[in-house]
Amino acid sequence: MELGKNICRLRTGLGLSQEELASRLGVSRQSVSKWETGTATPELDKVAALARLFGVTIDELVLGEAALRSNSDCDPGGNKTKADDIEGEERSAIPRHRFIAGVALLCTGWAITLIFLLFGGGLFGLIFSSPLLICGLVCITVRRHVGFLCAAGVYLPVYLYLKWGTGVNLADLLHWSSTARASIYVLLVAAGLAVIACGVRSFSTARLSPAAGRWAALAAGCVLCLLPGQLIFSSWPNHLVWVFYHGLKFCLLAACAIYGSVLVRTAAEARRPGD
Repeated sequence: MELGKNICRLRTGLGLSQEELASRLGVSRQSVSKWETGTATPELDKVAALARLFGVTIDELVLGEAALRSNSDCDPGGNKTKADDIEGEERSAIPRHRFIAGVALLCTGWAITLIFLLFGGGLFGLIFSSPLLICGLVCITVRRHVGFLCAAGVYLPVYLYLKWGTGVNLADLLHWSSTARASIYVLLVAAGLAVIACGVRSFSTARLSPAAGRWAALAAGCVLCLLPGQLIFSSWPNHLVWVFYHGLKFCLLAACAIYGSVLVRTAAEARRPGD
């Protein structure tokens, strides 16, 4: 069955064993083995999860288009062949169109920085161009979770700049003393929640063993997110330090949300009987 061969090729191309793939999908190793040998067919939701995990479309996964041009045999026992190693190396490379887009973003970002620098505003130029520079670096260096990392790379500099330039905080929303400041804070919070949701969605196929130590680490991270800044700093820091503290706090909050979603999903699937 073509689907089984494609699953086997893509799995070994990523360097995953049948056990590792089964763990990420929340199924048994026997289910993966049956898929690859053609004695069973994965359900539609598992096919979609496989496509996301392998970074291909469902058509490419089922029909073997574009990403599956190798004519080598795949060992359904879970071992990799030499041709699979070659295919894995090809798939690990950054796609050409994304690399070109990344270079274009980097060039544009540095051009903006240079223009501001010529007119005596190098720092502001770097601030305005930082989303372009971050997205460019992500495009040419990262193979997975590119959308989430680019969204975070755009949001974080904008968040830091608005916090630094306007000083908006929760009090503006609670007291609504200024409509403009309260609106900025609402937009920052809404955009931040959207970025975190994008991260949770991007890591939807990731799986971790729900060990007690991982739950403890998640709890510690959540506690740090909830701690007021006054308890961390012995005295009120200058405004710039305070802004970067809030930036780090947002990064920790996003990491806890993504990490927690993976642990909860893995624990929930572990309670279900194997496919």
